Amino acid sequence: MIMESTHIDACLKRLPDVFHLLLDSSKTIVDDTCVEKLLTLIENITQCTDDRMKLFKEDVGLVSFLSHVVTTSCEPCTMTFALKLNGILLKHDDTVQLLAAHFTGIESSLEHRIFQRALEGIEYWLDASVRCAWLNSMKVNLNYAYQVITQLECIEQIIACLVDASMFVITAAQDFTVSLIVWCYKHGMLAEREKVALVKKSQLDNGKEKHAIDEKSSRCLETHSGCRETSSSSSFIGERLLQYMTKVLRSDSTIEKPEIVSVLQMLRKLFETDQSVGGSVAMETYLLASCQDMVINCDAGVCANIVELFIVIARKTRTSDWIQMDDIIVMIMSLMHHGKLSPALKLTTTLLLEMDQQHEQHNRLYELVFLPLDFCLHPSPSTVISSSTVDFIMAAMKSRGTCISLVMHSIMALQRQCTKGGRLDDDKLCRFLKYPIILLPITSSPDRQNLSTQYTKHLLGNTKLTKFLLDLALTLCDVYAVSDDDLYQLSGVVVKMVDNPHMDSTVICKSLKTITAILRQSTSSESESGDELVAKKPRLQDTEACSQPSDLILSKVFFNILQKRSYDTRWDVRDSVINFITDITQLSDNRNVVAWIVESKLGKEVWEKLRDDDDSYVRASSLFSLAQMSLCEELWLQFMSTCEQTMQSVVQTVTNVLLHDTEAFPRRAAVDVFLKWLTKHPQIRSYLLSSNYSTYKIGHKVEEDAGESNTEHRSVFSIMLQASHDLDFEVKLSVLNFWEVIIHHYLPCFATKNLTESIWDELYHIQKTGCLEGLQSSSDDHDRVVAEKACTILITLKELIVKGLDGKDKNALTVKHKLDIKFIDFLLKTDLDRILSEKSRSVDIYEWNPLALIDDMLYSSESNDDNLLDCY
Repeated sequence: MIMESTHIDACLKRLPDVFHLLLDSSKTIVDDTCVEKLLTLIENITQCTDDRMKLFKEDVGLVSFLSHVVTTSCEPCTMTFALKLNGILLKHDDTVQLLAAHFTGIESSLEHRIFQRALEGIEYWLDASVRCAWLNSMKVNLNYAYQVITQLECIEQIIACLVDASMFVITAAQDFTVSLIVWCYKHGMLAEREKVALVKKSQLDNGKEKHAIDEKSSRCLETHSGCRETSSSSSFIGERLLQYMTKVLRSDSTIEKPEIVSVLQMLRKLFETDQSVGGSVAMETYLLASCQDMVINCDAGVCANIVELFIVIARKTRTSDWIQMDDIIVMIMSLMHHGKLSPALKLTTTLLLEMDQQHEQHNRLYELVFLPLDFCLHPSPSTVISSSTVDFIMAAMKSRGTCISLVMHSIMALQRQCTKGGRLDDDKLCRFLKYPIILLPITSSPDRQNLSTQYTKHLLGNTKLTKFLLDLALTLCDVYAVSDDDLYQLSGVVVKMVDNPHMDSTVICKSLKTITAILRQSTSSESESGDELVAKKPRLQDTEACSQPSDLILSKVFFNILQKRSYDTRWDVRDSVINFITDITQLSDNRNVVAWIVESKLGKEVWEKLRDDDDSYVRASSLFSLAQMSLCEELWLQFMSTCEQTMQSVVQTVTNVLLHDTEAFPRRAAVDVFLKWLTKHPQIRSYLLSSNYSTYKIGHKVEEDAGESNTEHRSVFSIMLQASHDLDFEVKLSVLNFWEVIIHHYLPCFATKNLTESIWDELYHIQKTGCLEGLQSSSDDHDRVVAEKACTILITLKELIVKGLDGKDKNALTVKHKLDIKFIDFLLKTDLDRILSEKSRSVDIYEWNPLALIDDMLYSSESNDDNLLDCY
C-alpha cells in the first residue's frame, strides 16, 4: 500500500515518541496487534525510495532506537520488535547500506549486532517470540543471513530451533532452513555434494538394493566429510544442514521422534519449494532407503509424515530425475509388509492418480486399493495381488478398527478416482456401484442379517462410512452413464434409508441428493415431446410393479415417505425435503417428473412450510423452491389451484416474509424470489412492473413498521424501498441488485454506456419506481459494501446524465421530462468517486489514517483505564 506523503511526514514526526515508548519498560503497550500494525506502517513507508531515506534522518529516531537495543538492556518484546524492524530494512539494499554506514564491517554493523545481541542474550533467546522473529528476519535477505551465520557460527542454534518447544519457532526454523538450502544450491555452495549424490544414485540404479547403503557409498560419504574440514566456511552451513538431516534419517532409536518429524516436514516443504533441489537433497540424505528402514519400527506420527512427504514426491515423479514410479511402489510395499496398511493405501491412491494406466504395476495397485472393499463383498475375491499380501490384509481386517480404516481409505480412493473423471469401462463401473449398493444397507443399519462376509460385521451402523458411500454413489451417477439395473438397485437402497425415521439427518440429506442424481440420469432417456407428453399419465404405482428407477422414485410409496420426512422434528431433515423438491422441479423438461409433482401436490408441501414452519432455513428454502416452481407453467398453475392462491396473494405472502420475518435468511430469500421473477419469468415480471404502478409518488415516505394489512395493495417498488432499510446488509445488497435490474430494464444504454435520445424519458420511468431515491439513500449506508454498490451504480448513471446534459439547459430538461431536480443536483454536485474511494478503504481505520495508530498507542500508554486496554 502506497501512503500519501502528508500522512508519511506526520507519522515520521511522531515516530521518535513511539520508539521512546517501546524502550521505556515502565510504560504499557496496548497489545501486540498495535505493534504489528506499527511495523506494517513502517513497511508501507519503505515502499518508496525517498520515503525510506527519511526514516534514517536523525530526528526520526530509528537508528537511535536500534543502537539503544544493542547497547542497553530492554524487554524481550522490544527486542522482538527490533528484529522484525530489522527484517523490514533488510529487504532493500539501500537501507542495508545506510545501516552499515553507521558502523564499519559486517562484524560491527548495526543489523549484525542486533542479531548477535538477540542470540547471545540469554534473557532474549529464551523468549519464543524473539527466536521466531530472529529466524523470520534472517529469511528476508539470505545473502546477508549467510554472512551473519558464518560470523556468529550459530548454525547449531538454528538446528536446535527445528525441535523447539514452540510450534511457531519450529515452523519459522523449517521455512528458513529450506530457503537457506535452496539458496546454497542455487549459488553453488553445495556443488561438490551434488556430484557425490549423483554418484550414489548411479550406484543404486546399477543393481544395488534400494533400501540399503553399500560400503562404497559410505566410504564416499566419509571421504567427502573429510574434505569438508578443508572447505571454505561459506559452504559449511549447507554441509552441516545436510549432515544433520542425514544423521536424523539414518539414525537408530537414539534420535528423538520430534527431530525425525521435523526433518521429514522440512523435506516436504523443500520439495514443494524446489523439486530439483529437493531431489538432490533426497539423494544426499539417502531419503528413500532411510524411510524404508524407518517404517519398520516407527510410530503412527512418523509414518504419517513419511507418507505426506512421499505423496508430494509422487506428484513430481513424472518430471523427476532422481526417483521413479517403481521407487514409490517399493515404499508402498514396505509400508504394507510392516503393518502400515492405511498409510500404504493413502500413498497408493495418490500414485494411481499420477500413474499412466499402461504402467505394468497399475492393475496391481488398482486391485490393492480396492481389496478391503472386495473382502466385504466376497469371502474369497479373485485378485492379482500375491497370496501373502492377501492373507496379511485379511488377518488385519479381523480387527474392527483396522477394517473400518481400510474400507474408509478404499472408498476415498475410489471417490478421488471418479472425481478425476477418468475413463471407466462397464465392468469397472458396475463393480464400483456394487460397493454402495451392497454396503449401504449394512453401514446404515445395526441389523446383523444378511452379512455378506465376516468382515462386514465391523461396518454395521457406521454413519461415517454411510456418508462416504453416498458421496461415492452420487459422484458415480453424476459423472458416468449408469445402467438402469444398477440405478434401480441403488434407488431401492436409498429410498429405504430415507424411510428410516431414526436415520442420521445428514444421511437423509445425502440420500435425497443421490435420488435426485438417479432421477436425473434415469429420466433423461425417457423425455418425450409433442402430443405424447399430453397422453402420458403419472406413474403413481407401488414399488412391486416398478421396472425402472424412475418408477420406483416417482411412486405413491415414495411420496408417502417424503411426506413423513417433511414433518420430521429435525429442521435439517425438513429442509432437505424442500431442497429435494426444488432440485427435481428443475427437471421440468421430463414429463414423468412434472406429472408426479402435480399428482403428489408437492407445491402444497412447499407452501405450508413457507407459511408455518418455525425454522428460518426451512422458510428460506421454501421460498427458493417456490421461485423455481414458478418457472414451469404447469407446476405453477397446479400450485395456484391446489393452494387456492392468486398471484396477488403469493406476492403478498413473499412481501410479508421480506418485511416482517424475524430472521435474515428468509428475508434474503424473499428478495431473491422477486429477482428471479423479474429476470426469468416474463409474465410475472409484467405483473410486478404494472402492479399498483401509479400509486407510487416521488418522495413518498414508507412506513417501516407498516402492518401486514398495509402491504396488500402496495407496489413492489415501495416494498423494496422499505427493505432497503433492513438491518441485514445482504438483504440491502439484494435490494440494490433489484434496482439494478430495474435500471437495465428501463434504461438499455446503462450497460453499453452509449447515450440515446430517449434517456430522459427512460429516467422518468426509473424515477417513478423509487429506484433513484433508494440508490441515493443507500449511497450513504452504514454498511460499507452496500454504500460501495450504490455508489458504483450511481457513478454510471452520472456519466450518462453528464453526457446527456452536454450544452443543454438542466432546468428546462427536468421540467420537460418531469425529472426530480433534487436528484439531478445530487448527482452533479456529489463527488461519488471520492465517496466510493473512502468506502472502499479498509475497515481498519489505521490503514488509511496511520497517525491515529500512533496517537492511540501514546495515549493508552499514559492511561490507567483497564476498559480502554481491553477494547484493543
